Amino acid sequence: MKKIIYLAKLFWDDCVKVITVDMENTLANMKTALASFLSLFLWASLSAAETESKEIRISEGLSGSVVSVMAQPPKGAGVAVSPAHIHLSVAPGESKSTKVTINNDTDRPYDFSINLQDFNMDLNGKSEFVPRGTGSNGLSRYMSVTPSFVELAAGEKKDVTVTIRIPKDDPAANRANWAIIMIEQAVERGKLDQGGAGNQMSFGIYPSFAFGVYIYQNPPNATINAVEIMDFKIVSRPDKNFIQLDVENRGDGISSCQTRVELVNTKTGESTKLPLKNFTIVPGLRREFKFILPPDLPEAVYNAIGVVDYGSTEEILTAELEFEY
Repeated sequence: MKKIIYLAKLFWDDCVKVITVDMENTLANMKTALASFLSLFLWASLSAAETESKEIRISEGLSGSVVSVMAQPPKGAGVAVSPAHIHLSVAPGESKSTKVTINNDTDRPYDFSINLQDFNMDLNGKSEFVPRGTGSNGLSRYMSVTPSFVELAAGEKKDVTVTIRIPKDDPAANRANWAIIMIEQAVERGKLDQGGAGNQMSFGIYPSFAFGVYIYQNPPNATINAVEIMDFKIVSRPDKNFIQLDVENRGDGISSCQTRVELVNTKTGESTKLPLKNFTIVPGLRREFKFILPPDLPEAVYNAIGVVDYGSTEEILTAELEFEY
């Protein structure tokens, strides 16, 4: 089995790491070397405070592979993007523009590239990004951003214009759609040091950070108040106890909700409020929310009341259960 044979360079200051591996031009050895490389990289990235790994992207080239590491900005850096979420209701045949602001409140310049992607969401609200135009409810096909590249001097901020044009004759325009605006730091890629013979392959690692702005579009005809509580239960595990509240969106519109849980000690009447959770739930999605019980909660019998507020002026959703702690 081939393995990484030596570490050619490790330059954190220059944000470039190059590692050389023996490949012998076989697919099996390529996979082994790549796995070893990623294992070593993950160890190195966890040891470096300024490069908290978020995502790894690999792009193939004739001279090697470039691995871009999506990371948070260095600790103490004041780079910010606002807003984090955009909610729109544009009718078919109409268009609307809005602004996203990038603020570089640091003492060094930054460059950013702006791209559009679609995404899917799982039961816990985590997003899975998919290429532009491939999402089943992808909004990116109707979107454009200007400019697509931003240069910010130290202390400077700029606006990016996001435009949504909903066609009148597209059946998909009459349903809810969503996308994400990716604002990614542009890092200059240095020349890869091959550092060996022709049967070796070089990898270059370029840490960067990125922001995602979620954008949700509800057509005016969408039903956004069809959210229901599907389950409300206590879950006991060796490491923690929590109350789980399951919510499902049975409408055809995107709903913005707030959920909370309050515990009432049936003996003393003392009330304990668990932290609020704000969330967006897309059509057809069922989401699970876990409210961790405080470790110092006194032993007693409790009434738990779960509340989901989805913005209706007429009602809120509630659920109740009794449990012994």
